[in-house]
Amino acid sequence: MYETKIINAEKAVEAKDEANWKAGHRAWLIVLTLGFVSLIVALDATILVTALPTISANLNGSGSASFWVGTSYLLASSVLMPFMGSLSDILGRREILSAALFFFTVGSIVAGVSQSMDILLLGRVLQGIGGAGILPMTQIVLCDIVPLRFRPKYASVSQIAWAIGSITGPMIGGLLVQHVTWRWIFYLNLPFCGVGIVLVPFVIRLKTQKSSITAKLGRIDWLGGLLFIGSMTAFLMAVTWGGVNHTWDSAATLVPLLVGIAGTVLSIIWEKWGTREPFIRLAIFSNRSALAGYYCAMTQGLVLFIQVYYLALFFSSVKALSPVHTGVVMIAMSSVLVPTGVVVSLFITRTGRIRWALWSGWAFEIFASGLLILMDRSIATWRWVLILMTVGLGHGLLLQALTFVPQAMAKDTDESYAATMYNFSRTFGMAFGVAIGGTMFQNRLKQYLASAGLDITIANNADQYVGILETMTNQSLRSDILAAYESSFRNVFELGLALTVLGALVSLLIRKSVFDRKHVSKHVLEERYTSSPQDSVSSESV
Repeated sequence: MYETKIINAEKAVEAKDEANWKAGHRAWLIVLTLGFVSLIVALDATILVTALPTISANLNGSGSASFWVGTSYLLASSVLMPFMGSLSDILGRREILSAALFFFTVGSIVAGVSQSMDILLLGRVLQGIGGAGILPMTQIVLCDIVPLRFRPKYASVSQIAWAIGSITGPMIGGLLVQHVTWRWIFYLNLPFCGVGIVLVPFVIRLKTQKSSITAKLGRIDWLGGLLFIGSMTAFLMAVTWGGVNHTWDSAATLVPLLVGIAGTVLSIIWEKWGTREPFIRLAIFSNRSALAGYYCAMTQGLVLFIQVYYLALFFSSVKALSPVHTGVVMIAMSSVLVPTGVVVSLFITRTGRIRWALWSGWAFEIFASGLLILMDRSIATWRWVLILMTVGLGHGLLLQALTFVPQAMAKDTDESYAATMYNFSRTFGMAFGVAIGGTMFQNRLKQYLASAGLDITIANNADQYVGILETMTNQSLRSDILAAYESSFRNVFELGLALTVLGALVSLLIRKSVFDRKHVSKHVLEERYTSSPQDSVSSESV
């Protein structure tokens, strides 16, 4: 009885400490640093949207090659994320984040100086490897130093930086292409990367289990990582070129698709029974709410990038806007998305409730996705501005809510793994969205062009053909081609609506989350860098 009272008293003290937790200046410095590096990666994910036609023409790339310039980054980033998260648990958060920034820097240099599409793609893959380490680290480190109840407030810095970078990327890319050169899209990263490489070693000071480098390398699940990365790469490549470069029933599509599915199953079996230290904690998938959360994260990323990529192409082709003007148009979305995300994160922190943001976000996104279907050549400016603002409102609600569903559903010791899997799910959805959106757009465009008796090869280089449309003197022919473009975009947005509705239905499976709980982490601030009592509360929660 006496021991029970002592234990209860200790829990009460712990609960009081957690309830009174505040970030000291050391924790705030980490939060701001993570937001800074998030901005670098987010910009790079979309900055090419308005520049792809110019880059492709300059390097004599085909339509499929220019499509891969955007997709290769997302593919490399998504398939490597879970493994990068696991490496940081063994080798250290600071070490992996520093290495990721190095890869991103090298990739930016290679892409910037490239004289062919092949070298450009190599640079994009290297950037994707860097992104695979940077994005999950921004949430994993927060899991280490901030209790769950307060995490939405501090995570909003990185989330908002990511949102700003993703939405303003097309405008910045358009400005650089129109007034300087497309190579500055990559050179622009270098000063930011340089600052990040200097800041991270001094700011991200967390404890790591002490052991020799040989012992650490021996703990890494190399076989599981190889199986998973190879399988997911094969699967995404098949989905990307299926129906575009190769027919769906061809060996070039079916072989990597089946290999990818079979390899993924094998990697799961290996993670469950074959390895002593799995890089994927299968426990994070142990309940339906977590599974629903990962699915919704994938769907939100998928729908967002369908909208970002194909709205930009819609405005540059159907509405005949310049690259800069097209980029400015996208600010209508971010102008609502960013402040909505801030407000939502503060409300979640204050109330500890998350489903209200999740369900209202899906409701607004369904409404917005339906309105996108109405976009055509004659739509008034004030109408499409309101539509994009509604899109931003829905994503602003969803982005914050979905970030913390997996973490709230995971065990205390698995929160960082849940955060990594969330980032993988969302980035996988982004890559998948660009791929299936491109497949549908090109296939539909071919059908509409054929039915109008027009040249179907236009669909193979739809983005490059925008420049030809701008100078076309035959207005009747131009109108017929634009009608085909317009109908194809409508089909892509219809796909986005269907996926949004499905995501909303799956979100109903998510149960109420528990945000008030003890903060547990192996990676805590090093004592000599803990400069305030507030920081030390999180440091002692081991």
